[in-house]
Amino acid sequence: MADPLDRLPSHRTRTGRLLRLPLRLIPRGTPLPVLTGPMAGLRWIAGSGPHSIWLGMNERAMRRRFSHEVEPGAVVYDVGANVGSYTLLASRRCGPGGRVVAFEPLPANLEFLQRHIALNDAANVTIVAAAVSDRAGRSAFQGTPDRVTSRLSPGGDSEVECVTLDGLLADTALPPPDCIKIDVEGAEAAVLRGAMHLIETKRPLIFLETHGPAVHAECATLLEQARYRLEPIEGENRVFLARPVDS
Repeated sequence: MADPLDRLPSHRTRTGRLLRLPLRLIPRGTPLPVLTGPMAGLRWIAGSGPHSIWLGMNERAMRRRFSHEVEPGAVVYDVGANVGSYTLLASRRCGPGGRVVAFEPLPANLEFLQRHIALNDAANVTIVAAAVSDRAGRSAFQGTPDRVTSRLSPGGDSEVECVTLDGLLADTALPPPDCIKIDVEGAEAAVLRGAMHLIETKRPLIFLETHGPAVHAECATLLEQARYRLEPIEGENRVFLARPVDS
């Protein structure tokens, strides 16, 4: 999703540089409190992601809806956890009786994810250092300078471990999810294909951001066949809540 700070005048203009100057003065690595929204009061590491996260400006409609739907005691899978903003929000909402499983393959993101979990005493979080797809094994992965848009890609510059959600549940003691958040920069349909048994039998809520018309169409087809309906999240582009029609 676009960062709200991108709506400011370009950083190449004098006005844009002046407006962003106070943010650039914050030393990277400084723990900061999130100022507003459902994450207010949680601790965030400056430089780990967009400043709009700790300012409470990032993906506000999505975070409000996510916070509303995740109940105390729930099990949440954060697929494409990045550095952990939704992991931390899920941890807060689930509480000590719930559990969060965060999936992230990129080492640089994993380091920040681990630090955020420790900084916020998020003891109910388990990290799986892998990408999620429709097949297990090693896959090519393309890193990007911002680390936000890194993704599985046949021409990638590295390799990461991949898992499927169906395979993971069959082979481990992880509990099945009540809610899944998926944001994986174009591999959303692959995540769903590798989780169809889970989706059809456990009926979790699914928060889904799709990347591109073809991927969106495939995801919509898969979910409709599994008897889900897509509810657009107001104020967000390409972001949906998929809800089982029998719930």
